[in-house]
Amino acid sequence: MTVKEALHSLDAPQAQGSSASGSQAVGSSSLTLGRAAQELNLKRGELDLAVQLGHIRTTPGASGGPPRIDRQEVDRLRGAEGFPDALRERVRTVGTIEGARLISISPARFTRLARTGHCIPIRFYL
Repeated sequence: MTVKEALHSLDAPQAQGSSASGSQAVGSSSLTLGRAAQELNLKRGELDLAVQLGHIRTTPGASGGPPRIDRQEVDRLRGAEGFPDALRERVRTVGTIEGARLISISPARFTRLARTGHCIPIRFYL
């Protein structure tokens, strides 16, 4: 069995009467962040930002592992009107120049507004 087949079998729903333990059945109803990003047609950074902003609900991972996303949450987002463009637009980020252009001010003014806390950067580079 290849790694891809093994991963696919983990995401496949368990048939009734299977010999899977309860902990494995729980794992099949939730997805890792990477798998959820693929199914939602998002880049991993976009998914992380959507989780940070509260647009996507997560559940704690088993035994303190990384958070996971329930299958129902993915289905809810996929069924939303305008998917995936609407979700991607809600987490779209802009740089200084594009942000300044969007609110019709100079990039220097935009930078001063960010430094004084009027605009809060999601991420920044030195």
